[in-house]
Amino acid sequence: MPATEYLVRIGGIPDPDFTGMTLDLGPGHPALAGMLDVAISVADEHITGIDPRPGALHRGAEPILTARDYRQALSLANRHDWQAPFFGEWALARLVEGALGIEVPLRARWVRAILAEHTRIASHLAYLSFVAHARGDDGLRTDGVREDLRRRTAELTGNRLHPMAVRLGGVACDASPAWAHAERATLAAASDLAGRLRAAVEG
Repeated sequence: MPATEYLVRIGGIPDPDFTGMTLDLGPGHPALAGMLDVAISVADEHITGIDPRPGALHRGAEPILTARDYRQALSLANRHDWQAPFFGEWALARLVEGALGIEVPLRARWVRAILAEHTRIASHLAYLSFVAHARGDDGLRTDGVREDLRRRTAELTGNRLHPMAVRLGGVACDASPAWAHAERATLAAASDLAGRLRAAVEG
């Protein structure tokens, strides 16, 4: 039996010319940028092939970075993942520091770890934003807590989305007691929301 091809779009702005199926993950989900189309071949009720077709997911980062030195690359590295941008600059800095034998002070390592976990939580909440959309429950919306997380990022680094906090051998910012107090309150709200999201997904 010949295979039939189905085109599935994950997220993306509605396109009247698109004839395939769109998985609508809601207005707050990162997939709204149109990250991925998948061509699925089906024969005799079995999937026989999958052809992923990257959309805005692919940014051409590799060739861009080959034309920059490591200092310039830091400002590009945190633009790979707009939901958890700190990981890009942190990973690149660790690579360069390891290659050059640069020792990072303990305090700077702690600030980096806190920022990494902070942006990881924001990223997870962004991807879980579909839960409120799918359930029709505004009490599960993630945008309020995500905005608080961005506000804490801006207070610490000066930037809401792209921290640019890493410097080779350290960081360009430090966490004050007042910031740490506000961060604890934000994380408590994030933890409460995460519990409710988990219950909604598993329930």
